[in-house]
Amino acid sequence: MANGPQRLVLIHAGRYDYADVELRGSLQIVGPNNTGKTTLINTLQFLYLDDRRHMEFGSYSSEQTRDYYFPDQYSYILFELLGVSGKYVIGWRGQSRVIGPEPERFVFEGPFDRDDFLREDYQVREPKDVSSRLSLKNYRVLKNAQEHRELLLLSTKGESRGLGLVILRDNDRYPQFRETLKNLLCLSTISQDQMRAQLIMLAGFAADRQALNIREVFGDDYDRILGRKQKVVLFRKQQKEIELLVQASNRREALRGQLTCRWQDLRLKRQAFEQDHKSRMEKLTKDAVRAARRIQQLEECTHQRHAAKEALAAAKGETSVRLSAISAQTREFAGFTEDLARSALKNIQGELRRLEDTLRDAEKETRDKAVLKRQRCQEIVNRTSHAIAHFDRALITVLRQELKEMELASLTRLFNFDLLEQTVGNGGISLHSTGKLAQLLRLLGRRIRDGVYEDNNISLPLPAARRNLSELENVASLRERLMEEQASLEKCVGVLAAIEQRDSLLGELNTKRQQIEGKRDDNGHEIEEGLAKQLFRFEEYEKNRHEEPQLKAELKRIVDETSAEEARIQELREELKVARDDESSAKTQVKAEENDFATQVKAFGECSAPEFHDVAGPTETEFSSDFATCVEEYRKMEQELRDVNSKIVVALQRLEVALGPDYAGSDESETIQRFREELEALPEQEEVLQRDWQHQLTGLQATFDQVLRSLADIKSAADRLNRDFSMIHISNLATLRMEVQEQTENVGSMRRLARIEQPGLFDESTGFEATISSFRSRFEATPVLRYQDLFTLQFTVTGDDGKPHHYQDFRQVESDGTTITIKVLFNLLVLRSLLREDAQKNLLCEIPFFLDEIYSLDDVNRHAILATARKLGFVAITAAPESVGEVDALYFLQPQRGRITLRNGHRISVLARERGA
Repeated sequence: MANGPQRLVLIHAGRYDYADVELRGSLQIVGPNNTGKTTLINTLQFLYLDDRRHMEFGSYSSEQTRDYYFPDQYSYILFELLGVSGKYVIGWRGQSRVIGPEPERFVFEGPFDRDDFLREDYQVREPKDVSSRLSLKNYRVLKNAQEHRELLLLSTKGESRGLGLVILRDNDRYPQFRETLKNLLCLSTISQDQMRAQLIMLAGFAADRQALNIREVFGDDYDRILGRKQKVVLFRKQQKEIELLVQASNRREALRGQLTCRWQDLRLKRQAFEQDHKSRMEKLTKDAVRAARRIQQLEECTHQRHAAKEALAAAKGETSVRLSAISAQTREFAGFTEDLARSALKNIQGELRRLEDTLRDAEKETRDKAVLKRQRCQEIVNRTSHAIAHFDRALITVLRQELKEMELASLTRLFNFDLLEQTVGNGGISLHSTGKLAQLLRLLGRRIRDGVYEDNNISLPLPAARRNLSELENVASLRERLMEEQASLEKCVGVLAAIEQRDSLLGELNTKRQQIEGKRDDNGHEIEEGLAKQLFRFEEYEKNRHEEPQLKAELKRIVDETSAEEARIQELREELKVARDDESSAKTQVKAEENDFATQVKAFGECSAPEFHDVAGPTETEFSSDFATCVEEYRKMEQELRDVNSKIVVALQRLEVALGPDYAGSDESETIQRFREELEALPEQEEVLQRDWQHQLTGLQATFDQVLRSLADIKSAADRLNRDFSMIHISNLATLRMEVQEQTENVGSMRRLARIEQPGLFDESTGFEATISSFRSRFEATPVLRYQDLFTLQFTVTGDDGKPHHYQDFRQVESDGTTITIKVLFNLLVLRSLLREDAQKNLLCEIPFFLDEIYSLDDVNRHAILATARKLGFVAITAAPESVGEVDALYFLQPQRGRITLRNGHRISVLARERGA
């Protein structure tokens, strides 16, 4: 037997008070629209999808879905399944909103046992009680999506707790499995865009993978190479002018070198004065700096002492407050008894839960319905008690002496079951001839075949028996039934009493809550403290009371340290005053020295100092010893330098007009240096640019070629599916073929660029560059191309008449049967390609899917799709207002006041029929 889900159980989830559905073989959920069929089947997502963020429930949000299926901690969705090591149960449980909004996932060993979750009165057990019972079955919580996914899969390496519910060829393909299964659970909403994404994943790519980012392909590298090419061509045209500029620059550098040497000579002549000035300034500056540092140190130390004093003050206040609070609590709890208070709280909480349960039951019924229900229960109890007391004279007992059990079983569908409980004699049934009655009943029984009574006058299909003869098998079974009916009667009596006393019960409920939580006025302010808060504050008092001696000692230490800090602060203030006086004196002397130096160097300051001190000049030139002569020669050389600068400026302006700002530096020297370096590097630069140009074009062609190869892989994946399609015959469809159609505008441009001839660096390339520019401008607004943008899917359907029909959109398909056929076959074949098979090509695990449009199919299409799914190894689950005969079992939904209970009694097995019929 293949691994897979065996059973689905819902407890207080969605519209279901209780649902128990077997998942062995195909089945159909039958019921009117909007009664909960889809609600039931959509829960399969909780089993197979590892993360609620990936689940889809129509137009409902994740929060709405959570609140619908898991309204509180008594809600469960459970799956009994067969794994590699036996039976297990995977479940989801709602959480109390106090604990957290998200439901909890868990797993335990063994088959599902209703008693683990429900009490004898069919009420849901408390979460702690359920966890305790399941702990004997290796119960454990699944903390995250990864643990859930590892549990579903069959591990291929190392130790794992995987159950093998989903046995994939490659566990890394689980995301594709998840998306495909979601499609099969939501067939009505599948679009061809989703199927296109599935085909991309089948080819080994992520569904949203980028095929091409135009801005990255034609990014900075391509534009930079084009710019470099244009720049080199333009530079060649101005090469002679640039060479003249470099020569003028060399002459300027020589003049600057000489001026630098002369300026250094002038500076030496005032060196003695400057040296003396420097010595005095250093001493005075050091005194001022030393005083400033001392001030800074004293201020920092004073600040630290103040901070320490403030911290001690804060600590003192906090400690005093805590000691005062402990004293106040000691007076408050002087006569408080903790045990009595806890006992009173526990009793009140128990009464509160009882009142809430009683009122909750009363809200579901009206008084008239409650009286009527009590009367019905009383009648059933009386009738059952009478049947127990006179069981040996009951009609069923007499008939069992004459008829076989199988004969009686068929007759019970023909007559009222309650007749069998009536007694024979003593005012009851008058039985004149037992033998003749048995003979008559046998005659009637022979006329019942396959659930239909037929004679010369009538052919009557008999309804299914609502009760079983096993209920009247012996007195013990009747007594067991009597206990159940008496419990129902007691519950009805309690509900009726609660309805009649609702106001008094509500008042009592409010009183109990106030005793626990406390009383509040209309503005929400507390006016009387409850037991719960009082106990909490008493626990805090007990903990704080033990800390009182330590707090008193801490307070004394803080007072002593505060006094010491105040004394140190006073000492620091006195030292700070002396340091500030020293700093003021040093600054005054520095200012006087600077004024004297400025007066002495006024004449020398009228000379223009060179702005190029880093330029080297002749080192062996003899200068005049006269300071004035040296200044005159220096000024003549400055004039020549200004003339050369003027020529250079004019040349730079002409070159900037011709070449633009590309060679401009932060100053003239840097600009000329760039021209010089560009001249020297021009041959090598042309060679490198040639290689870069060829490499860029080769890279572009390789990129487009890679996209085209990936598109070919997608087509190969489609071909594999087409081969699988050709092996399957569905209804009146002779063939079904899927075709990957390229987007001609995009893919055609890529093919042309992948095969275009590459121009040389300095060849005419206007046409090539125009082609590239046109391609780039087309994707300026949307530069990112996904693989889904490169093709569309077309399905070609050929009927028995041999005429093909092509569809690129499911909305164009005239037949719902054809649409559903395409969707089902595509997704089943994709899903099967992900799953592992045995040597006989059978799947190692069974996967269910939801055929939610079964009612829209004709009989032939419906039978063919279900049969094909069965052959492929999948379990079809359908839902419709009316039943069909092609499934293995039917479940009939019968809502009561909007709520649904679904047990094995609602399941009807469909007799096996010849699949080819």
